[in-house]
Amino acid sequence: MIRRPQLSIDELHQVRWLLGGILIVLSAWTVSFMDVSATFLLGIISIAVPVATLTPALAAWVPAWIHRLVFPLVVAFLLCDMFITRQYLPALIRLDLMLLLYRGVTLRRRREDLQLIVLALFLVIVAGVITVSLAFAVQILLFMACTLALLLVLTITEVMPEPPARSGVPPAWVHVNWSHLARRLLQVNNWRATMIAGVIFCAVVGLSAVLFLTLPRFDINSSMFIDKLIPPKSKTGFTENVRFGDVVNLQEDRSVALSVDVSDRSAVPAMPYWRMLALDQYNSRDGFSVSEGLHSEMRSWPGKMQQYTGAAPRLDPRRRVTWTFYMEPGVSRYLPMLGDFFLLTFNEEQSLRKSDVLRMYALAQESQRMIPWRVDGMVEDNRLRDAAYAARWKQLSSPDRPIEPDSTERFRRRGWGWRGDFPQEYSEEYEDMPGDYSDEMLGRPPPPPDYLRLRIFSRSSLAQIYGAVVEIGPPDDGDVSAFIQRASNWLQQRHGYSMQFTIDRGERGERGERGERRRFWPDPLVTWMTSKENGHCEMFAGSMVLLARAAGIPARLVTGFKGGSWNRTSGHISIRNSDAHAWCEIFDEKDTWLRVDPTPGSSILPPADSDDTALALNHFSLETETGWASRTDSLRVFWYRRIVSFDQTSQLEMIRISKEIIETMSREWRERIEKTLRTLLERARQPWTWWQVGIIAVCAVIAVGIMWLWRELGIGLWLRSLRGADPVRREASRWLLRLQDARGPFAKGVASRLLRLRYGDKKTWREPATRVFRDARRAVRTLRRT
Repeated sequence: MIRRPQLSIDELHQVRWLLGGILIVLSAWTVSFMDVSATFLLGIISIAVPVATLTPALAAWVPAWIHRLVFPLVVAFLLCDMFITRQYLPALIRLDLMLLLYRGVTLRRRREDLQLIVLALFLVIVAGVITVSLAFAVQILLFMACTLALLLVLTITEVMPEPPARSGVPPAWVHVNWSHLARRLLQVNNWRATMIAGVIFCAVVGLSAVLFLTLPRFDINSSMFIDKLIPPKSKTGFTENVRFGDVVNLQEDRSVALSVDVSDRSAVPAMPYWRMLALDQYNSRDGFSVSEGLHSEMRSWPGKMQQYTGAAPRLDPRRRVTWTFYMEPGVSRYLPMLGDFFLLTFNEEQSLRKSDVLRMYALAQESQRMIPWRVDGMVEDNRLRDAAYAARWKQLSSPDRPIEPDSTERFRRRGWGWRGDFPQEYSEEYEDMPGDYSDEMLGRPPPPPDYLRLRIFSRSSLAQIYGAVVEIGPPDDGDVSAFIQRASNWLQQRHGYSMQFTIDRGERGERGERGERRRFWPDPLVTWMTSKENGHCEMFAGSMVLLARAAGIPARLVTGFKGGSWNRTSGHISIRNSDAHAWCEIFDEKDTWLRVDPTPGSSILPPADSDDTALALNHFSLETETGWASRTDSLRVFWYRRIVSFDQTSQLEMIRISKEIIETMSREWRERIEKTLRTLLERARQPWTWWQVGIIAVCAVIAVGIMWLWRELGIGLWLRSLRGADPVRREASRWLLRLQDARGPFAKGVASRLLRLRYGDKKTWREPATRVFRDARRAVRTLRRT
């Protein structure tokens, strides 16, 4: 008997150690799919665990006192982490990483390996609830295969005898030669069993994928709380407070922020502006922000809903386009939109705050997972109609209405004839104003948004901005478009576009006011505007807002994305964080907010054509993505399309298509079989020739010969190909089957000798096997004669 080579107990421990290290690294890297501050621990694990895995002798020399200190240190770290951050799930994740690190750099027994699997499974489950990334799907398949292999090795080592352990001496298996171990694994591997196991594993994965794609889906996050325990973090450029440089920081990030599917490619604007939020309040310290008045105009529904209606009409044929958005986690809670729409649908119930007038739509909080939604009937709004603010503007423009001290309207009503020093009365009144609402206004509803107010400027900064308006030329007779063109040209002549810039704030000023000395810095935006330095979109858009307000024209800053790229492989629009952009909206003093983009290289004002003409002349001009990055993005979008379901249409469509394919294939095969049978019957009815008879006879002889060769030689050769298969025992088994009805003393004696060859130990074999088989042949012949 040829005995199959086996791994020794030390070699099995080495395989177990290697699989444990791989499992730790795979599970630790699932943290990259969560928005958890654990980069330092992840980096240590990525370095220390592979080193300890490849050199287990180092792990054997970890001092014993470290093992005694691990438990109190880990408990203290967990308590401090929870007390400082007040974030329980991130603290547990960091604790899990620490325990995995400890198990990865110290020797493990079977119990510790089982603990390792549980610790790794915790991270995988949390990541599975939060992320829907395609990379995680691949990672979890590797994790499952590695876990099954580790459990198999642990089961084998449990029943094998262990060598006696010596106190203070590392076990012998820590001295490993990985190349020798690899050769041993190839030597003992049963490729047939490995192939069968791989086929079974792939079949299980494939069946799971088919069930996942066909069965109706439910959102596990609606019934679990894990994703809500991680605090939300959005991109700083898309929050309610935008400081200078936030959008630029996003522009340096090339990762995908948004993927968009559109049912009609011709509906995509030549240069789309994906609008997210408008900011009306500005001060030199905090930048632009959303005021309480603007925030109060967004309507909030009392409960969660899956569908929300917009203000767009349903029957407009241009709006019969379906847009599907996939926004990556951590971008913002504000939804980027091109304009108004008819229907907004989420894949699950969501709490939404929205304002159709402001074109702002925000979730209740930022999500730690990909957020999909579908929009029907959306058309780009280059000009936003605002009847409510138009009515308010008439009141603001009334000559009988009193003017607030800090409003720019007081200078507009006086006229723009002054060319001298900045009015002293305005600066003194303004400098004494509080930075927020007074105590008398606490508890009252917030005032409506004021798109004219200039706040927290020093006297010199105010003089500079009004001087710039005088140099540009104030608006005449309500011609806002002409002023916008002049102001944009003025900015572009003084500044070029650059991602890197510096602002010279100048000397800090100091001035006595009412018996006290106050220090102030010049406004950074005004300082840049009046300089010759280059800048980015935030600086151009913010400067345009200040210039318009100083000229008495309502204006606000808008942030979002501009442009995108077309992925030809999957047919979707990829919008990256580098496409982040800032522009502004200026009121035309009638009833419309105009989109204004003063950044060099952009169209300052939208086309003045009607909507029908603009749509008819629209041409697709997005850049086409190529290379491996586009292929990776297309795989991710394909994955999103399969896991995201707004209703059961996709599942029903897949079932219908699968049914049609199966029915078509079965019909085609049935027709082919029937056609072949009819052909054979027609030929059989015809007179046969000697040539046809000869061919049939030769085919019959060949078939009989193949069957005889397989019976006599093929089965034996196949059995001998199996490692460890003893041909003597198998031959004895074959003769026993022929003598199972044996009669007489001779035949029964031969059967007894064959049983010894088939099942007995080789030490009990008293005679050569060839003599037993010869007697068995005689007994079979005798049995046939009787």
